[in-house]
Amino acid sequence: MNNNVFKGIIAAVILILVLPAFFGLFQTIDSGERGVRTTFGKVSDAALDEGLHFKIPGIQDIHVFSIRTQKARFSTKGFSKDVQEVEVLGTLNYAINPEKVVDIYKKYGKSYEKLVVEPVMFGVLKNELGQWEAASLVEGREQSEQAIENKLRDELQKNDILVSRFTLEDIGFSNEFEASIERKVVESQNALAQKHVTAQEEEKARQVVIRAEAETKAIKLRAEAVSKTPSVLMMEAIKKWDGKLPQVMTDGNAIVDLKQLSSK
Repeated sequence: MNNNVFKGIIAAVILILVLPAFFGLFQTIDSGERGVRTTFGKVSDAALDEGLHFKIPGIQDIHVFSIRTQKARFSTKGFSKDVQEVEVLGTLNYAINPEKVVDIYKKYGKSYEKLVVEPVMFGVLKNELGQWEAASLVEGREQSEQAIENKLRDELQKNDILVSRFTLEDIGFSNEFEASIERKVVESQNALAQKHVTAQEEEKARQVVIRAEAETKAIKLRAEAVSKTPSVLMMEAIKKWDGKLPQVMTDGNAIVDLKQLSSK
């Protein structure tokens, strides 16, 4: 083996040993992330922004945190104000405060979701469910959802977690309670339909009264007109006369057949 080949082998071995160590000197932090550097376990005072950062292998470590919005989906049970068991399915959108990454690492490491987000979320949810009657949760779903979101935002912000949205995806009750709600809905719909029918009947009755009053008023006006002008009766009789003389006349005591008189 000549010297050139030997030197090439030595160089390759050195590269194999050195390159990993060399690349271990640097760590990249991507967009939407922050880093926390520790030296022999001691946490640095400031977070590292996105970019390439130097570290001493075996002495320093860089812990990367996402500051993007994260989604926590959960299901839990609780009791309403009227002691009905409620099962809810929801989603919480949140992000860690970029300015508090170092504090979060010092308090919770990278387990902040299990140590902070989940306990606060379940605690707030159970407490807020207890403020509402079961039927009100269904009827006022948007209001209860907003109330839970506001409470979560206040509580998690104390722990440097920023809430952007809480969604109450589903609310479930026992079979018996859901059946009772369904009966109430049907009864309400029937009552509304009956109210509509009653309104129609009342309107029909009102129209009958209006027509009767109008007819009575018309008769009264005609009677008054006739009593004031007797000649009106004569005029109406003349209008209706067909031009033929009556065949029989009476003076109140005797009846005279005009047809017989005219034939003589």
